[in-house]
Amino acid sequence: MSRKRADLKLVSLAIEEAGSIDTGTVSLQLEKILDREMVKWPSYQKMSRATRYSALCGRLERLGICTSSDIQRLIEEAKGA
Repeated sequence: MSRKRADLKLVSLAIEEAGSIDTGTVSLQLEKILDREMVKWPSYQKMSRATRYSALCGRLERLGICTSSDIQRLIEEAKGA
C-alpha cells in the first residue's frame, strides 16, 4: 500500500471513529489509533511515555502527516472519496 493510500485510510478511520471532521479532533484520534496499534509491539511496551509519544510522532511523519495543514488536506481528500 502506498504511503498516500495509508495516510488517507488512516484519516478516514479517524474521522469515522471521532464522528467529526474537526482537525484537532481528528489529530487526537489519529494518535489514539496509532497508539492502539503500536502498543501490540513488544519494543513499544518497553518504552517510557515520552519515548512512546516520540515514536508515534515519528510514525505520523513517515506517513507524511506532520502538520495540521496535512491533516486538513487529508480530511478534504477523505470527504471527496
